[in-house]
Amino acid sequence: HSRAGAKVTVNFDRDSHALDVENTGVFLSEDALENLFTPFYRADQSRSKATGGSGLGLYIVKTILDLHGMGYRIVNTENGVAFYLKLN
Repeated sequence: HSRAGAKVTVNFDRDSHALDVENTGVFLSEDALENLFTPFYRADQSRSKATGGSGLGLYIVKTILDLHGMGYRIVNTENGVAFYLKLN
């Protein structure tokens, strides 16, 4: 989820098999970061069903990555929020 005008960058390091995706302009509270992978959790509480999102997307991602034993995390960065994934 990114606001209009946000920049999304994707990098993949072939040597370490590490993928990172960062979007600018969005910062999350520590509480939100801790709950992002919880089913039905939505960091932006103002979003309604009319604007999209059920709060299941990151939970599904987490479930798949856990089943494959892959490491991942989401953190605030200087410019926004980044998702890191280590492929095995």
